[in-house]
Amino acid sequence: MFGLAGSTRPGGRPLARALVGAGLAVAGAVALAVVGLTASDMVWAATGEPTPAPPLAADAVGSPDAVGSADADGSADADGSAGGSAGGSADGGVGAGAGATSGAEGGAVTWSVAPADANGPDGRRWVELALAPGQEATERMAVTNGSTTALTFALGRADGHFTPEGWFALSKSAEAAGTWIDIPESVTVQAGETVVVPFTVSVPGDAQPGDHAAGVVAGVSSGGGGDGAGVTVSSRFGFRVMTRVLGDLAPGLEMSDVTAQYVAVFKPNRPGRLRVGFDLANTGNTRLTVTGRVGAGSSGADFPAGGEPTVELLPGESRRVEVVLGRIWPVFRVTASVLAQPAVVTVDGAEAPVLAPIEARAAAWAMPWPQLACLAGVALLVWGALAGRSRSRRRVAALVAAAVAKARAEALAEAPAEAPAEAAQAQGSSKAGTAPPPGAETGPAPGAPTRGRQVEPTARAADPEVPTRRGRAAGRRSKRPRGTSQKGD
Repeated sequence: MFGLAGSTRPGGRPLARALVGAGLAVAGAVALAVVGLTASDMVWAATGEPTPAPPLAADAVGSPDAVGSADADGSADADGSAGGSAGGSADGGVGAGAGATSGAEGGAVTWSVAPADANGPDGRRWVELALAPGQEATERMAVTNGSTTALTFALGRADGHFTPEGWFALSKSAEAAGTWIDIPESVTVQAGETVVVPFTVSVPGDAQPGDHAAGVVAGVSSGGGGDGAGVTVSSRFGFRVMTRVLGDLAPGLEMSDVTAQYVAVFKPNRPGRLRVGFDLANTGNTRLTVTGRVGAGSSGADFPAGGEPTVELLPGESRRVEVVLGRIWPVFRVTASVLAQPAVVTVDGAEAPVLAPIEARAAAWAMPWPQLACLAGVALLVWGALAGRSRSRRRVAALVAAAVAKARAEALAEAPAEAPAEAAQAQGSSKAGTAPPPGAETGPAPGAPTRGRQVEPTARAADPEVPTRRGRAAGRRSKRPRGTSQKGD
């Protein structure tokens, strides 16, 4: 294309030609990739193909309000460790937890639990109490049997916590606030009926001020055969019991380990993404909810995003939060800012202290490798074009010089053949003593007899007005006096 490929002339530059060829190949590959990816984007836009949504932080089947678990061995450790992913009402509903298992006869066993008053479920999602040290309160749990047979439910208590994904869950046992709850061991509920079970929450006299999480659960075992064969399924579901011990409240939040990582996209005409992560730690003694915003350049996103659970932290808990920002162009260095606004959860409408927002920054390298590759390809194309034009000019100049040299050589080759004839004529003229004047006829006079073959006079010799080259040379020699040389002249 530029007069580079296949060049074998001496003095060529193979390395330069190889570099240009490689650059052309790279530029062509990048250009084809860009065209192909752009075409695919246009096809996706034309067909309306949806962009895959990122996965949620936790299973959306459950609810942050409900806790539940299901064991296939019929064991009694119904602790609700599944954190709501095993069941529960996704919208809060009238019950904080609902379960469905298979019965021994193959029928379905359905049931639910929810906070209640003396008349039945009262619509609360969970129980929240504000008690002073040494004080106690009575609450109720409604257990509803939606099956066609009577069921006996095992009741229990456990400590509560939030999972790293943000869902509320119950621990394996009661060692902290779970020990403050006193609930019957079991209750029998007839088919299609609801039983209200009271339980008490007693705060020790030495309890520390602040928020304490626990929960109550109800479980039932089903399946298995009368002879002991088969699989017995034990399911438990419940709701949280949050107790705030009155006293000096000292809320606090810390942000640490703020990181930023740029995720490049191969398409040079498309921006990349920035993954920002940070740790939030509740350093106070109250329950906190945290909202905020992450930004970088002209891109920004709020957290938590839609569909994600609320960032809620119990005293002493911490959580890693990650936010992905789109439309981030690689400009070598990108700085992300994180703004977190903590809020103290209120109980019974009490006034809560206001916390100041926390801000932090993190930077990440965003190297524009695809864009640099395209620029390098374009630069190699331009350099190859300029180098090809320069070589073409040198080749044309060399061809012209060769033609001129050849013409000169041919002219020099013809000159020696004419020189002896001129010398012989000059010698004859000098012997005769006189030379005919320039342009004079040297042949015989008209009408004079000639010996031998008659020679026709040439047009130049016959025309006295057209002097010949030999005549001019003879005339110049005849004008010089005898015995003089050219130097003397």
